[in-house]
Amino acid sequence: MAKTYYTLLQRVDDHWSPQFGAYDHEDVEGERDDYRDHGVKAKDLKIVTTQGHSWKAIEAVLNKLNKGAR
Repeated sequence: MAKTYYTLLQRVDDHWSPQFGAYDHEDVEGERDDYRDHGVKAKDLKIVTTQGHSWKAIEAVLNKLNKGAR
């Protein structure tokens, strides 16, 4: 079974895109906090999980989130 992978997403112009990912949740939270410290609003940041770090898994999450933005 694949390990849980955490990806930081940022919303820009109603479109979510990946910014950073890691298997360690604290690493991703730290990156999120850095974005917040540089003025990015909390509502425009999201941490999502996938099983493993394959692009296909991450893309599936992105497609679901971005579907409503079209």
